[in-house]
Amino acid sequence: VLFADGIREKSHYCLEQYLGTYVSAGKLDARWLLLFSRMRKRREDSQYSFSPAPLPDEIESVLDLTEQFIDRMEKLVSER
Repeated sequence: VLFADGIREKSHYCLEQYLGTYVSAGKLDARWLLLFSRMRKRREDSQYSFSPAPLPDEIESVLDLTEQFIDRMEKLVSER
């Protein structure tokens, strides 16, 4: 989505903030931003803290949502 808008950003936090502009503009449902935020935080916790790694069933439970998120991002880009 950022690349389609001509923006290069490598920070997941900044991507989250940018997606928030799509929510504010009514182009993206807030649930997608909340999902992205939740998964970003989980990834950061697993990478940078002493929290236990996610269990396989936790990972499985978000795979379908992840696919839906990707589909929504592709649709958002194609709507441009």
